[in-house]
Amino acid sequence: MLETLFPSLSHARTTLHAWRNDYNLNRPHSRLGWLPPTAYADSLNQRRDLPLCPHSAIGNKPRISLMKGSSAPSAA
Repeated sequence: MLETLFPSLSHARTTLHAWRNDYNLNRPHSRLGWLPPTAYADSLNQRRDLPLCPHSAIGNKPRISLMKGSSAPSAA
């Protein structure tokens, strides 16, 4: 079957590479809200300037210490 679809290995590689790029970059995906992956990635990149933790924006990190006799951390 493959011999009838692709006359050579280089033709198969070129065709599959084009299909993979179309599928991964241009086709809409249901898990991404029917957006193509490139559009979904662009929507995420707009939020890259936001800090991961709200405390890191002001430089104050909550101190976590162990209470005496406890193995669970508590916020100080």
